[in-house]
Amino acid sequence: MEQLEHLYTIKKEKIEKILKLTIQQKLAIESQDVEQLHNLLAERQTVMDEVDGLNGEIGRLERSGLSSAMAESIRIFKREIDTLWQQIVVLDEQNKAALNRQFLEVKRKIIGLKNSKTVQQAYFPNRQQNFGYFVDNKK
Repeated sequence: MEQLEHLYTIKKEKIEKILKLTIQQKLAIESQDVEQLHNLLAERQTVMDEVDGLNGEIGRLERSGLSSAMAESIRIFKREIDTLWQQIVVLDEQNKAALNRQFLEVKRKIIGLKNSKTVQQAYFPNRQQNFGYFVDNKK
């Protein structure tokens, strides 16, 4: 059963790491560093996969039965983990909203560029420079 407490401790540490990565994502979004954001997302996904693996091991051990003292210790771990998850969800929603705002801004800029190109082509349809001569054959 000490193994179960050890697994919960590892799980809590990994979830704390996910929280730190989510905070770093917020900073990367604010600084518009797409490469850093990509790396943070990949690292976060790796840690989340590790947590999923731990959940499988924890579930297997919990099915084998718990003592009442162990059950209380596990409830404390679960409450702490739930609190961390709630913080992660709140930050994740804020990050998602910030990314959506930036996406809409980029979309507006692209539409503006397309419109200016259309206007420019309307006023100057043939922008090609012809260096030929026109010879009038009528006399």
